[in-house]
Amino acid sequence: MLALTKIINWLDRNFLGLGISFLLFFIPLYPKLPLFGVNHTWVYVRLEDFAILLLGLCWLFLLILKKISVKTPLTIPIFLYWAIGAVSLLFTLYVTAPHLANFFPNVAIFHYLRRIEYMTVFLIAFSSVRDVKQIRYFLIALLLGLVGVIIYGFGQKYLGFPAFLTMNEEFAKGTPLRLGPSARISSTFGGQYDLAAYLVILITVCSSFIIGLKERLIKIAFIVLTIFSLMLLLFTASRVSFAVCLLTIAIVLVLHKKSAFIPLLVVTGIFLMLIVSGTSERFAKTLRVQNIIIDALTGKPIATAQNIQTDPDKNDQANENLPEGTYFLALPISKTNQPIATTTALVKQSLPSGLKTPDGKGYILTKINGSFLIQKALVYDISFTTRLQGGWPRALQAFGRNSVLGTGYSSISLATDNDYLRALGETGILGFVSFFGIFCVFFLFIKKSINSVTDQNIRTFVIGVTGALVGLLVNALMIDVFEASKVAYIIWMLLGISIALLLKYTKKQFSLIREIQNLIPSKWFALLFFSVIGFTVFLSSLSNYFVGDDFTWLRWAATTSVEGILKYFTDAAGFFYRPIEKLFFLTNYFVFWLNPVGYHFLGLIIHIATTWMVYLLTLKLTNTKLIALISGLFFLLLPMHHESIFWSSSSGGLFAGLFFLISVYFYIVNIQTNNKVNLFLSLTSFTLALLSHEVAVTLPLVILFLNIFYGRIIDLKRKRTQREILLFWLILGFYFLIRWYSKALTPSGDYSYNILHLPFNFIGNYLGYWGIMIFSERAIPVYDLIRRILSQDLKVALILLTFAVGIVLVLISLMKGKVINLLTNLNTKILFFSVIFSFITLLPYLGLGNLAERYGYIASFSFSLILATLLYEFYNKIKLKHERLSLLILTSVVTVISIFYAVEINRINGDWKNAGEIVKMTLSLVKQKHPNFSSPSEIYFVNIPIRLNRAWVFPVGLKDGIWFYYRDNPNFQINVTGIGSLEEATRLKGQNPNAYIFIFKDNKPEEVN
Repeated sequence: MLALTKIINWLDRNFLGLGISFLLFFIPLYPKLPLFGVNHTWVYVRLEDFAILLLGLCWLFLLILKKISVKTPLTIPIFLYWAIGAVSLLFTLYVTAPHLANFFPNVAIFHYLRRIEYMTVFLIAFSSVRDVKQIRYFLIALLLGLVGVIIYGFGQKYLGFPAFLTMNEEFAKGTPLRLGPSARISSTFGGQYDLAAYLVILITVCSSFIIGLKERLIKIAFIVLTIFSLMLLLFTASRVSFAVCLLTIAIVLVLHKKSAFIPLLVVTGIFLMLIVSGTSERFAKTLRVQNIIIDALTGKPIATAQNIQTDPDKNDQANENLPEGTYFLALPISKTNQPIATTTALVKQSLPSGLKTPDGKGYILTKINGSFLIQKALVYDISFTTRLQGGWPRALQAFGRNSVLGTGYSSISLATDNDYLRALGETGILGFVSFFGIFCVFFLFIKKSINSVTDQNIRTFVIGVTGALVGLLVNALMIDVFEASKVAYIIWMLLGISIALLLKYTKKQFSLIREIQNLIPSKWFALLFFSVIGFTVFLSSLSNYFVGDDFTWLRWAATTSVEGILKYFTDAAGFFYRPIEKLFFLTNYFVFWLNPVGYHFLGLIIHIATTWMVYLLTLKLTNTKLIALISGLFFLLLPMHHESIFWSSSSGGLFAGLFFLISVYFYIVNIQTNNKVNLFLSLTSFTLALLSHEVAVTLPLVILFLNIFYGRIIDLKRKRTQREILLFWLILGFYFLIRWYSKALTPSGDYSYNILHLPFNFIGNYLGYWGIMIFSERAIPVYDLIRRILSQDLKVALILLTFAVGIVLVLISLMKGKVINLLTNLNTKILFFSVIFSFITLLPYLGLGNLAERYGYIASFSFSLILATLLYEFYNKIKLKHERLSLLILTSVVTVISIFYAVEINRINGDWKNAGEIVKMTLSLVKQKHPNFSSPSEIYFVNIPIRLNRAWVFPVGLKDGIWFYYRDNPNFQINVTGIGSLEEATRLKGQNPNAYIFIFKDNKPEEVN
């Protein structure tokens, strides 16, 4: 009886530990044999699900009896994710589901429950750890499972062991398959990618023990296991997982402070890759040079192709039948690599699976007609192709439909091959942040507690698991690794064991709220915060089509070879002198051609980077992280930036804004440290800003003002300070010299200065720009009305101007000595800095006869800084009496303002999207109506829409857009003319038989016959 009692007590203490050890051994080894299926999917319930259910019920029983606890650092984040997932699921079932194709409620519920199941094993594993000595049993079970997987994998490779795959509906039924000699090994897993991800985890853990252990025999055993695991990983031919594995081992080396071995690691990895047959060839096939066909109408690549003059069978073995519409990376145009314009070409079209031509080929060569370019490009292989044109776009579309909660579990497809995009598409930004936030909390806990661990085995194990998790997070860029059941179970159990072991040594209580409060002031958190908000708000704009001047820039890119890049810096060709903007279009054209997504994506990246510089610069000026974060947020979302972000032709202004603020930032650091390196970085950034856009010409004045602002007026007499300032003016002088030499465009029309109107324009435009910053572009009609009224009577305008100047002088005289006292106050000093900074940066444009939102991009930093400073000052005053209330009020106000800006951005983006549709419709209609013109020809456009509200349509660029559609004609001579009236266009058409008329009615083009 006593022995039975001991056994029961022992089981009571160790049952969960035995269960977790069993799962660590059993789950990797047991093939994915189905028990019963779920309707409308080939995902099955399997034996391990029942094992986990049984263990989970025991865990729940012990939890009810309060014999175990779920108080872990990850408990709240996990429960939060479950709650958000439930809300997303319910919203999908009752709101979104009727509008989704191929969506099945039972499958969505099943996928949600599977995610709960994966994370439940974390809680069970955590509760199973009663003693640190249990680590040896968990490790033995884990390694025995690995040994079994290795043996079965090598048996599959050399002895014909069957594979049980789950990559399609038929395979998933549990049919044993015999793999061919060149097949990719999957061992006991449902696919080679799942096996590769599992091996990344185990190799990383083993590598950590190789470094951390002192016992020689055990270390040798780990080395042998690691070598065989690496060979099995190479048998999977998973390029991403192999690269990630090397990365995770490097991370482990860094955490163990053995970074010197990283070069040896890289050499060893390359050696292993070369000696394993088939692996190096697969790496080499990632990108291959081939001829491809580009549709001149859309700029989209159609397929791999061969010129009709070439031998259709030439290099046939090097080609791979890729789906139509795949993605390519264009090679730079050179004298020896000119694109060939043609109206016919041979295209390889794949036959349905299993069908062959009489000569045994799986494709046919078909002659197609149209307007095409044949150009050499780097072709992605089929693995990357299916991601780029299949799963990833579907996930982004789902996210675009509901960015907050997504479109529900299983609503995209069975696989997305990117866990980040899958989370965004299925559960929106809330689900994305809550899910990956779990791992962020894990890393925070590791950082806080790892140094307190004295047991070398525990420390080594935790470092290995941490490196493995990093590897899976990288792997998740290309694989749905956290939805792969065998991999998910293993990593969640290891996370639970790691946290339980660390809590045995951690004396200080882990407070998630306190850790988040400590994290928020981090500069890298700010960058992450701006990136998440930026992509959430602006994601829908990435698909906007080109408008306005875009086609002028694109035509330059399309007709420039790599040999002609130098001319960007010496010959402006009668246009703006903006070499970096031209390089931006040239580089994008090589990569994306006429696909606007890439251009908008990179533009958004630049805007986010500029926002981060606003944060860093504000931090330098105010030394207050909260002001810096709020200022950056407002700058990121300011509706005034719509031209800069939505219009690709404004990319020069984006680059100039980024480099301008970088230059200012490093000059302030130079003032504070007297370090020549910072001065050099400032001067270099200034040069790049000038090469991006002429708005940067004001930076030397800003530098002079910074010396005054920081109390260096006396230093202005010192030669060091004078040399610093002189260097900026010398660069500016050289810029004007080379600008003159390059014959850059000179100001004219509304973009020129009128001496008579100059004083009125200065005052009016300055107030106008501030009106746009405060009230968005809704302020422009009011500004235009006032300007129109005053321009009709200069006397009234002069009286009002004199009156305004008089009021300012009276206020200054009343304040007298108070001005100096006010400037000693930090917040008042910041307000003063902002006003002067905005005036200096707007200086080149204040005298012009118009307003343009893009000109205020840099100056808007002042508004963001002022608004953030005022809100912080208000917060501080309330904080003295009501600390919690003050934070709530500040958060609420900032949130309301941010939502207002986001709504305005979304509204204005609608105009830009519609403007792009007008452009696309116009160019397509011309080509559709006239596949070929008799050169030379005239096209008359009547009522050309210049703008749609504040979005540009066709200010210029219409002829360049048409050129793209007819550039296969070597004698392209089509003159495009805008005509004010249909009568005038009809009269001109009567004089030219090769003339055609198109008229815009309600912004819709139609041809006049």
